[in-house]
Amino acid sequence: MKIACVIPHYHHLRTVFSVAERAKQYVPDVWIVDDGSTDLPEDFADRAAAAGIHTLFHKCNQGKGMALRTAAAELERSGYDYMIVMDADGQHDPDDLPRFLEVLKDRSDVVVVGCRDFDSLTNVPRSSRFGRKFSNFWCCLETGVRCDDTQSGFRAYPVAAFRKLRFLCARYNFEIEILVRLLWGGYDLVEVPVRVTYENRITHFDPWRDNFRLSMLHTWLVTRRLLPIPHQRLVTEKPDRHYREILRHPLRFIRRLLKEDATPSGLALAAAIGTFLAVLPLIGVHMLVILYVCIRLRLNKIMALAIQNLFMPPLSPFLCIELGYFLRYGEWLTDFTLQTCLYEMHHRLYEWLLGSLVLAPVFAVLIWFIVYGVTALLTSRQEQDRPNLSDRRGNWLGIGFFKLLLLCRGYRLALGCAYIVTWFYAVFDRAAYRSALPYLESRFPGKGSKRRHFHRLIFELARMLLVSFRAGTGEKVILKETGVEHTTPDGQILLFAHFSCWQLAMLRLGDAGRTARIMARPDKNGNLDKYLSLSGKRKFDVISTEGFAGGLLDAAASLEEKISVVVMGDRAVDGAASIQVPFLNGTIDLPLSPWLLAARTDVPVVPVFAELQEKPLTVTIHYGEPIRVPPAGNRKPRKEELQTGAEAYGKVLAAMAQKDPYHFFCFRDRKAEKN
Repeated sequence: MKIACVIPHYHHLRTVFSVAERAKQYVPDVWIVDDGSTDLPEDFADRAAAAGIHTLFHKCNQGKGMALRTAAAELERSGYDYMIVMDADGQHDPDDLPRFLEVLKDRSDVVVVGCRDFDSLTNVPRSSRFGRKFSNFWCCLETGVRCDDTQSGFRAYPVAAFRKLRFLCARYNFEIEILVRLLWGGYDLVEVPVRVTYENRITHFDPWRDNFRLSMLHTWLVTRRLLPIPHQRLVTEKPDRHYREILRHPLRFIRRLLKEDATPSGLALAAAIGTFLAVLPLIGVHMLVILYVCIRLRLNKIMALAIQNLFMPPLSPFLCIELGYFLRYGEWLTDFTLQTCLYEMHHRLYEWLLGSLVLAPVFAVLIWFIVYGVTALLTSRQEQDRPNLSDRRGNWLGIGFFKLLLLCRGYRLALGCAYIVTWFYAVFDRAAYRSALPYLESRFPGKGSKRRHFHRLIFELARMLLVSFRAGTGEKVILKETGVEHTTPDGQILLFAHFSCWQLAMLRLGDAGRTARIMARPDKNGNLDKYLSLSGKRKFDVISTEGFAGGLLDAAASLEEKISVVVMGDRAVDGAASIQVPFLNGTIDLPLSPWLLAARTDVPVVPVFAELQEKPLTVTIHYGEPIRVPPAGNRKPRKEELQTGAEAYGKVLAAMAQKDPYHFFCFRDRKAEKN
C-alpha cells in the first residue's frame, strides 16, 4: 500500500516545516497543500523541495476541505492508496504516525481517526471540549457508529473515495461530511489514541460562521439518513444473514434487539424520539413511523416502541387539543358536545397538531432525563469497581445544564433543581447510601432516619460543586485565607480533605509563586482536571500514585525543589497503604503516604480546609497549624511515629465534622472493607 502524509497549510509558516520534517521520518512522501496563504516567502517551494517535501498551492483561500480534495486528486493520479492528514500548527505529534501505519498495514477498508487525549491536559479550550461532545452525538445519530473524537483532524483517508463521493462542504465542516459519507459507504472506523498540544496554537476556526455551517450540515445529514434512499456503497457489502438468523434463532434475535444500543444515552435517545413521535397526530401509523426512524438511526427499537404506550389516546391527544385550543382562542375547551367533537373534528385535528408541537419536545426532554437517570443508576450498580461518590455523581449533560443555569445567573434555581435531583439519589442509590452510612452512624448516633441526613449530605455536596462552577464562570465569589503564616515558601505537604469547597482551595495553588504538584491516580486525572481548570488559566503537575513506590520518590524530589505537594489526606484508596485512627465514635482509615513522606523528608504537614459562607458568597481557606512527625533519616519510619501525626490530623477532621457535619464528604465502601 502506498501512503502519503498530507499537511493542509494556511498561515502556519512558523511550524509547518518542523511538522513536515518530523512526519517524513515515518512517511517518506509528505505533501504540503497551501490554501492561499498571503505570507509565503518566495523560496517556500524551493525550501520544501530541498527537504524532499512535495507542495501544492491554491491561489486563494478555499477552505481546508478543498485543500484535502486537491491533495486527494493529485495523490490518486500519482498512484497513492491512503493519505494521513495532520494539522500544520503543531497540534498533532508526528510520533503517533506509526499507529496509523500499523492499522493500514493489514486493512484497506477503514478510515482511521486519531482520538485526542483531553484528560491529561488542563489548557484545552472549553469550546473544543463541548464541540467534540456535540459533534460525537450527531455523528453517532447519523451513522449509528460511535466515534470518540469526530472533530480530530488527524486522520487517514482512502484516496479513491474522494473521487467517488459528491460533497457539499469545502471548509472545516468537510471533515464531518466525509467521515459520515465514508461510514455510510461501508468503511469501518478505527480509532487510535494520539497526543495533542494547545501551546501557542493559532486557529482559523470562526466560532459563528463555522458553527453555523456545521449546524446546517448536521441538519442535512440527519434528514438524508431518514430518507428511504440507499447510500452509495464504496466497499463490497458483506453478506447479510440477518433475516436467516430471525427464522433460525428467534429468541437470539429478540435478545439482540434488547441489547441494541443499550447504553444509558442510547436508551434515553430512543425513548425521547419515541415520545416525540408518539405525541404527534400520526393517527394509525405511530408504530410504523417510530419503527422506521429507529431502524434508520439504529436506535433501540424495543425502548422506542414501549415508551409510546405512555402517550396512547385519550390522554395525550386531549392535552394537545386543549393546549392548541388555548393557543388559538386564549381559553380552554370546556364544551364537549357532538358539535365540537365530531362536526368540528377538522378544527380539533389542527389544534392537536398545534399543541403537539409544543408538548412533544417538552415530553421528549422529560423522558430523556428520566430514562437516562434510571438506566445510568442501574448500570452503575452493576460495576464492580465503583469510584468515590464525589467523583461519579452526574454526567456531562447534567453538569452542562447546571452550568447553563449559573451562566444565566440562576444560582437559586440551580439549587432548587439540585435539591430535587439529590432526593432521587437519596431514595434510589442504595450503594451510595451504604458508602456514607459509616460516617452518618458515627456522626449522628441514634438520631432517627439516616436517609434524611444522607440527602442533606449529598445536597451540600451538590451545593459545593455549584459554588465552584459559579466561581469558574467569573461570577463574584469572595475568597479569603487565614493561617497563611503556617505555610512556608520552602515547600510542605498540603493535606486536603473532601470538605466543603475544597476545589476552590486547590485553585488558589495555581496563583503566581504558589504552584504545587498533586498526588493522584491516573484514572482520576480526568475528574481532577474538571475541578482544577474551572477558570481555564491554571496548570497543575500530577504525580502518579501508581508508579514506582506509589509516587513517593517523585513527591520527595518535588519537596527537595521547594515545591509543595498536595495530598488528599482523608480517604484511603483501595490497594494503598492506610493507617487507622480514632474518629468521632469510631475509627477512620487515612492514607499512610503523607506521613511516610513527611518522615522521609522532614517537612511539615499543613492541613487545608475550605469553609463556605452565604450572603455574601464567601469561601474562606484555612491553613491549620503544621503537624510534624519525627524525621526518619535513612532508617525505615516506625509506625507508632507515623501514628502520632495521623491521629493529630484525625482530631482536626473530627473537629471540622462536628462544626459542619454535612460539609465533610466521607464515603467508604463497606463491601471493600469486608473483603
